[in-house]
Amino acid sequence: MVLLGLGALNSHAQQGGLLVVPMQQRTVYPVAASVSMGPAHFNSYKPSSDIQLDQGTQFRFEIEKPINASLSVVTDLSLGKTTGKSHYYYQSYSSTYDIPDVKVNVSSYDLALGVKWRVVSFYGLSPFIQGGATGGYLQFVYDNLAEGAAESGTDYLSSEGALQMGHFGEIGFDYAFGEWGVTLANRYTEMSTRPFDTLKNQGIRYANNVYYLGVFVRF
Repeated sequence: MVLLGLGALNSHAQQGGLLVVPMQQRTVYPVAASVSMGPAHFNSYKPSSDIQLDQGTQFRFEIEKPINASLSVVTDLSLGKTTGKSHYYYQSYSSTYDIPDVKVNVSSYDLALGVKWRVVSFYGLSPFIQGGATGGYLQFVYDNLAEGAAESGTDYLSSEGALQMGHFGEIGFDYAFGEWGVTLANRYTEMSTRPFDTLKNQGIRYANNVYYLGVFVRF
């Protein structure tokens, strides 16, 4: 009865010069997995005078579990790499190290959990909005520290890490070719860390803006 009613409605619309196009039903797969990477712009804004981060690269592995045709739960593991400059300040038991403009290699290891909403699905194209919480570990490895610290001593820290937490928002779209496809997305993340001993016992607040290009498979 419903099909007959829809057919009659479409026939009536065509007679009036209108064409009713039925909405495409998106196939819901049990799970999807994707890998993606892209340029990442790191911007540290606290303490702004003691740490400066540059543009780097972000890698991501994501698992998506659909709830229905529009909503999914997503979780991902990501690795970020960048460089920067730091005002190194560390007090050991016997010495104080105060060295400006030390080059630092930065690595970010994070686990995120969020919700993805697919706004619409039309012939394989699915724009989406995504958001959630993230947390992990931020690591600093200082370059050429021995030369600047030679006058003060040898009990300095050449690397240090701290736990971090934050939140993210993301927009993008998927284009599916059956069970696999490509994804293009922009994720903006804000993070706060625990204090670093080598940054005057200060924590860091920074933002990370990533443009991802990746591939996915649904199974």
